[in-house]
Amino acid sequence: MITDRRLFVGRKAELRRLTNWVGGVQPHSVNVHGPRRMGKSSLIHHFVETCAERMSASESEYVAVYLTLQGDLVKATERFYRGVARALANALGMDYRQVLRASMLEVADFEGFERALQLWKEQNARPVVTLDEFEAILELPLLFPDDFFNNLRSLTNTGLLVLILATKEPLRVFGKEFKRNSAFFNDGLHLSVGKFTEAETHEFVTRPALGEEAEPCLTAEEQKKVLEWAGRHPYALSLAARLIFEHRNDGGIEAAWRQFNEELDLNPSLGRWWRWTHLPVQGIPAALWRHLCTIGDWLLQLANFFTNLMKPITALTVIIIILLLSTGMISFGDLHEWIQRKFVK
Repeated sequence: MITDRRLFVGRKAELRRLTNWVGGVQPHSVNVHGPRRMGKSSLIHHFVETCAERMSASESEYVAVYLTLQGDLVKATERFYRGVARALANALGMDYRQVLRASMLEVADFEGFERALQLWKEQNARPVVTLDEFEAILELPLLFPDDFFNNLRSLTNTGLLVLILATKEPLRVFGKEFKRNSAFFNDGLHLSVGKFTEAETHEFVTRPALGEEAEPCLTAEEQKKVLEWAGRHPYALSLAARLIFEHRNDGGIEAAWRQFNEELDLNPSLGRWWRWTHLPVQGIPAALWRHLCTIGDWLLQLANFFTNLMKPITALTVIIIILLLSTGMISFGDLHEWIQRKFVK
């Protein structure tokens, strides 16, 4: 995760959406979701770091905190509320808004947290809590039952609290997977985080070293290698750039390439992605293979969209039908005849 705001690159569209949704007249909670190593943590951490600046024109005072759901936060609901409350208190500082800070330091349970948030609202202070790896809490139904999520929903619906929750899949998917009945899992707005755009990728590989404003940190040849190895994947770009820079005087490109592969082997899901998108099938030109992988990415996003709405098998059937129709392998008449034969008695 990138914690130094000076090193953060891109994601302007995502940050603009978060700012508009969180800073509106009626603030919205947001579920930020996407595959691992895609930059969700860096995105929400950067938003927290820059939240006060982004909301400077607001009449409310925004206090934002970043937390990862681990340790005491996932041991009991009371510890969760105490942990979040203390993080908000610390964000205020020792000598600022002592009444608000004291209210959070006194929190011991949900009721105390709700009272403290009510005081914050009366004082025109708006807390924004970002919770990374939120799915960790969903795997503990005995410690965090549906009532816990109903209570969170009541805080967000009444405007007492703004939540930004980072997960691998949309919350509604986890709600179904873990058989959760709370309406919490169907509320809020969704922000999908994927690979960099072409412009963001170019910004990344051409950025200068910290403290410098002229030449890019990587040479033109090194930039080309980074793009060849990593494509537009944020983590792979960061890994490739770091290894190429570190091995400049210690083995060069070949040593960096070996270590890049070793690092990918330690991350199976990323390794599978890289080999699929960078090792063409024999006989297919590399450029054509990359275009086919781009189409594959688009189809995967389409599959994820349908999967969120329907059962996986049904989603796959719909996608196959669309492909068959678009390529002319079947006609609408054939489809109509099949539906009549299969479903109409």
